[in-house]
Amino acid sequence: MFAVFKRWVFLPAFLVYAALYKDFYEILFPPETWNLAREWPLGVQLVVGYLAGDFMVFATHVMMHKVKPLWYFHAVHHSQKNINPLTTHRTHFIEDFIEDGIQFLPLAILGVGYSTWVAVRGFNWLWSHLIHSNIHWNFGPIGRVVVSPQYHRIHHSVDPEYYDCNFSARLVIWDQMFGTWCPRNDLYPSTGIPDPDYPKETSAHPLALFRQVVRQYVYPFRKLVAAYRTAY
Repeated sequence: MFAVFKRWVFLPAFLVYAALYKDFYEILFPPETWNLAREWPLGVQLVVGYLAGDFMVFATHVMMHKVKPLWYFHAVHHSQKNINPLTTHRTHFIEDFIEDGIQFLPLAILGVGYSTWVAVRGFNWLWSHLIHSNIHWNFGPIGRVVVSPQYHRIHHSVDPEYYDCNFSARLVIWDQMFGTWCPRNDLYPSTGIPDPDYPKETSAHPLALFRQVVRQYVYPFRKLVAAYRTAY
């Protein structure tokens, strides 16, 4: 329900969303100053912008796991016990704001055009649906280069042994470079988070589902308050 709610509320605003990010960054990085790639061919803009953005997604993803307050927001995404393409949309709006803001940063510094922004964000959006598919598919030899559904499922494992691996979202090279790559592409573990306090969906009634969406949005803030009280 969380994912469906997000998809139909926010998906129609995709182009406006990308445009707003671009306009915001053009204020921070004026095109007349930050236009490193403005005159590059579109193909080169796409490749460089994509590589830079993909690395930033990887770095942000690692941060979401390693920094405890950020993990509470990212845990909403990992809470799905039966991952599927809609798991792509099972993310907290705070995480969306942080991840997209950092992902778009290289594009802003390079000064690429709006079409590049849309192409990069659109491709990433489609790829994310693929890797969250509930299928036994590791892409064979190609799976050592690009992230497959089985590769990403290992990252979603409820088993603590795999909590700190397979952070890459599109290109496997980042995990290989930073020592977070799990070469076991034959694994198909159970997924979810071992937190009994997480407000999981327990009823198919529309009102009950809506209440759970609200509770899931509130969940990270509750965890932050509890952690603060414990510490102080």
